[in-house]
Amino acid sequence: MSKSTTFLNYIAFLILYVTCFVFIYVKNTEIIGFYFLFVVNAAFTLYNLFFFIGMNSTGLIPTLIQVSIFVSGVFHTVCFIFIIMMVSDMRIKFKNTYGTPIKLPPMYGDKFEEFKRLTIATFSICGLLLIILMPNYEYYNSISFFNTSQPIIEIIRIRFSEIFIALSSLAPMIISSIQVASANEFAVLSRRRFVK
Repeated sequence: MSKSTTFLNYIAFLILYVTCFVFIYVKNTEIIGFYFLFVVNAAFTLYNLFFFIGMNSTGLIPTLIQVSIFVSGVFHTVCFIFIIMMVSDMRIKFKNTYGTPIKLPPMYGDKFEEFKRLTIATFSICGLLLIILMPNYEYYNSISFFNTSQPIIEIIRIRFSEIFIALSSLAPMIISSIQVASANEFAVLSRRRFVK
């Protein structure tokens, strides 16, 4: 796949994600936003899987970024399944009372807002990592951190920015794993409090 096609595909996904994020913050489109976000995220994760497999990464940084983006995509797909379960249960129970906005108890409302903010932060970090990786792929793929002739302090001094990028690539996986636990709480909450 050519670089221009890949660039256009990622721009299309960016537009879709921004649209989804706008929908989840508008009161009357919040539920539709999560359904749409689930579909876009699943498609983005599959696209990345096939695209990254074709890249044949051998360097540490590209491999870490690719694994992180893919794993966070899978985790967020699971999160959105839990959120959709919660939304579906709530809509069945409170369809005639509240309408389309998601109504949660105050404590869970704050957690839900935090969930939305962390979701946007994770996707922003993933986008930034892709912006860093794609134009400089050959450079990052050729870097070797395991040069035994230099002491570790010297490697850290010389390759500080590359080490920072490698460590930053772990952030989406960590945040999205925390998100799965939060989304599971919402699914359990919907079954316990709203469906009975």
